[in-house]
Amino acid sequence: MLDGTFYKDSIRKQFIAEAGENTIIHFIEIKAAEALIRERLKQSRADSEADMKVYYIVKAQFESLEEKHLVLESTNDNISDMLEAAIRYLHLKNDKRTN
Repeated sequence: MLDGTFYKDSIRKQFIAEAGENTIIHFIEIKAAEALIRERLKQSRADSEADMKVYYIVKAQFESLEEKHLVLESTNDNISDMLEAAIRYLHLKNDKRTN
């Protein structure tokens, strides 16, 4: 599992190419309301210095995913629901009977 901001198609394509043809990759896009993003970015995080300025830059350059993927909407109280949806999606995607 890799958490990353794959906001450009070229970055995703490079990642897929470098992962190799025998690697199974599933993208999950997580969205959130801008007010919630603003609230979260105000909090200090050891692993990121991103702020609203960075958010707006990435948002302006974001290229929609062409690959089939799961889209989840993040709120302050739905992490369990999002995890369950992701698990269901990954199990379905890896079930050879559904491919």
